[in-house]
Amino acid sequence: MPGPLTFTQRPSTASWKGRRPYAGFLFRSAAQALYEAANVILTRPVKGSALKSWAARLARRAGLPKAKVALARKLAVVMHRMLIDETPFDAQRAAAKA
Repeated sequence: MPGPLTFTQRPSTASWKGRRPYAGFLFRSAAQALYEAANVILTRPVKGSALKSWAARLARRAGLPKAKVALARKLAVVMHRMLIDETPFDAQRAAAKA
């Protein structure tokens, strides 16, 4: 898997998620892991999660499958930012950007 500095801009993180046919096995498995994480966040009881609240509002508006993909992308962007800045995860900060 490439390092975090491979992607210099946020929008390119979305294509990293595994939506490209040439991305290879590692990228597809990363995309599957992000999608599964989004599925768990949306379907399991998690109290006080602003990311879940954001995705639940989106699910009511656009449907559950689209909300899962959007949440997976948001998780990819947050993880990329954490790698670049070398900072730990902060749920409030991540939700503020939602």
